Amino acid sequence: MEFKKVTVVYFSPTGNSKKYASEIAKRFDINYKELNITDYNTRRETHRFKNDELVVFSAPVYYGRLPMVNGNIFENVQGQNTPAIFTVTYGNREFEDSLLELQNICEERGFHGIAGGAFIGPHTFSKIIAPNRPNEEDYKVLNDFVDKIKQTKDLTEVLKVSGDYPYKKVEKMPFVPIASDDCTKCGFCESICPVRAISKGNYKDTNSDLCIACFACVKQCPQHARGIDEHGFKQKVNMLEENLTKVDKRPELFYL
Repeated sequence: MEFKKVTVVYFSPTGNSKKYASEIAKRFDINYKELNITDYNTRRETHRFKNDELVVFSAPVYYGRLPMVNGNIFENVQGQNTPAIFTVTYGNREFEDSLLELQNICEERGFHGIAGGAFIGPHTFSKIIAPNRPNEEDYKVLNDFVDKIKQTKDLTEVLKVSGDYPYKKVEKMPFVPIASDDCTKCGFCESICPVRAISKGNYKDTNSDLCIACFACVKQCPQHARGIDEHGFKQKVNMLEENLTKVDKRPELFYL
């Protein structure tokens, strides 16, 4: 199984989703390309792929769904019956309807799924939930995953992944990150926010209507000056850590 070009198309504010998709892509072609639609402007450009290419799509899971941004994160990516691998990354809880949602969105835009996978990465809100994923076992799974895809003889079949439609109701976290007094107003948070929820000149606050709680600004702030200092949020994190550190989940994989 060979393709003229292999491209990773990822929405990955904290890098976890990109990591898994890139590992898959390089097992097909060490010279794979990347398309980072986490970037606000890049996401608004049209990107086209042909039927002799392979695209590895990747996105994080928020409350069992894909990130809810205006339009959708793959709105301007178009294929021509282009083979695709769909991947989502979640923080050791559940991926629920997200992988099916990703497949449906991409196949409506001209891509044809040949495999899918739900992988585990460090939880966005916690340093102790799945902190070292992908681990050695995950890399073995990735090797087997790609090997099995390469052995597929009929790429015209219909891929079936888990998930329900209608999708589960979209949930939104009632807290958003803001800057502390340590903020130097460098503007880096504004430059990396994938949904432009942080305004130039007002780096302290965050637009709660736009924010998707991806924590890109929190994890990449040079001064470690952004976060959520709300009691309700701390309670939520404590509950997650109590429930999600008991068992390390394994990736779930789907093939033609």
